[in-house]
Amino acid sequence: MPLSPLPGHHHAPGPWLPSHNHGPSSHGASPYGPYSHGHGHSPAPHTTTSSLTEIEPGLFLGDWASSVDVGTLMRHGITAIVSLGHGPAAAWSGPAHRKLVPAARHLFVACDDSATADLLGRLPAVCDFIDAQLGTGALSHADEVRRILAAEELREAAETSLSGQADLGRGGSAFAPGTSSHGQYDPYGSGGGDGGDEDVFAFAQPGRVLVHCSEGVSRSPTVVVAYLMRKHRSTAAAVLRDVKRRRRVVDPNCNFLEQLHLWEELQYDVWEDAARQVPKPLYRLFLESRAEMLTAAGGAVV
Repeated sequence: MPLSPLPGHHHAPGPWLPSHNHGPSSHGASPYGPYSHGHGHSPAPHTTTSSLTEIEPGLFLGDWASSVDVGTLMRHGITAIVSLGHGPAAAWSGPAHRKLVPAARHLFVACDDSATADLLGRLPAVCDFIDAQLGTGALSHADEVRRILAAEELREAAETSLSGQADLGRGGSAFAPGTSSHGQYDPYGSGGGDGGDEDVFAFAQPGRVLVHCSEGVSRSPTVVVAYLMRKHRSTAAAVLRDVKRRRRVVDPNCNFLEQLHLWEELQYDVWEDAARQVPKPLYRLFLESRAEMLTAAGGAVV
């Protein structure tokens, strides 16, 4: 399936794989669609605390917050991202973010966490993307990112200069936000945050890929498990067990678990032809079953 830019959107993250879901959507403002994981519970809403786990060297599994936080991306040396959700996030197009992860190294996969979402048909292309990115070293732009962030801090400081002067009159600090007592920019605020970020990686060799969805529980783990199954020619059960050891919250919904087992039966490729247009018989049966479910649901995504 060819990759293409997201049409008609100002915040397209780069390569884009359209959703295989059809019918009207009732999702709210979240770019990740419904929170249901098909287990009778709903995870908590997004928080500003990022959650990111290294599953294998260079391969990270995370949540939405980890994909938009520049500090998190810098600390882990992320050079490429695979995002699964209902729509792109505006923060991905910010100058600092794009300097770290250019649009060409950010793949967006439109996908809901639902009982009918089809990840199976996108897995070959997504796995190819991850392979390519892990094998591509990338020069760090950490210093330039710091300059971009410093400019943004100074612009915000200028906009509030009048109130800042009033604060000084009351004995407030004379330092601009994000600077140290020596006047040097500190992207993590006074004290240096984690303390080790001044020596951010010089080169990422090989690349370092973050795969994420809303919470890093269902959609993105499904992709990571599928990738590792293909890489190691292993079973769904074995790889899922290993991934859960590293990230305990991993819990793909029943639909995605079925697709992982089909991925195993299909020997990690759902297509008959190199152009990826003709589905293998087992994948065709899956598509027909899914179409029946959608028809029974009135065409809605469930």
